[in-house]
Amino acid sequence: MEGKTLWIIGASAGIGAEVATQLADAGHFIIVSARDESALNQLCFRHPTRIKSLPLDLTVPATFERAQQQLSELTDFLDGVIFCAGICEYETNFSFNYAQYSRVMQVNFLGLIAVLNIAKPLLKKSTGRAQLCVVSSLATVVPFPRNELYGASKAALDYFVAALRCDTLHVPLDITLVRPGFVATRLTAKNDFAMPFIMETPAAAARIVRGFLARKRTIIFPRKLYLLLLLMAIVQPIWRKICAQFLTRTKTW
Repeated sequence: MEGKTLWIIGASAGIGAEVATQLADAGHFIIVSARDESALNQLCFRHPTRIKSLPLDLTVPATFERAQQQLSELTDFLDGVIFCAGICEYETNFSFNYAQYSRVMQVNFLGLIAVLNIAKPLLKKSTGRAQLCVVSSLATVVPFPRNELYGASKAALDYFVAALRCDTLHVPLDITLVRPGFVATRLTAKNDFAMPFIMETPAAAARIVRGFLARKRTIIFPRKLYLLLLLMAIVQPIWRKICAQFLTRTKTW
């Protein structure tokens, strides 16, 4: 996979920015999108011939049509789309804040649907088999305390990808699902709990890039955390006891 044209969403910082940088270094033409236009411009400044900016706010559907026009001005086709966009918010005190849930789902799940609508015409013009890469999370292996928002949005991604694979068996589209554990980014920096086997961003991005270029169906890391969570999924009573020890929110309605 050399010299491909790729669109990366959620590329202003963290995993997305590092994936964009590594793919540009490998000789690919990258279009980067996120809300933070300044951060995108910094990426472009470091790679003026390999990276181009396309600001996109997934929380504002009214801008999607304009984004599609701008994308078409940057390229006539896409060989791949990498969806790294995501926000993380936690449930507190059983608030069930509808606006909060809507915001998380709009970015983490519905954002992917918006991106596919925008990218589909150009993916169909790919120079070879097109590729979709979706970054989910190991948070879907077992339920975590306070994780109703983020976990549900990532579980929606997992199921959507599984169903899409069924519907695209006869379509020239390869789909890669990424399920990372804890990665040291500005999102995880806000967490107030222990994050076992946490990885640095460049190392995590390198795994994604290698798996993406190899067209792997699933990329999971770190393996130790995945195996531990699988064990807890099997031994649910033990997992519930562990969760109970770390609950910090109120235990009443």
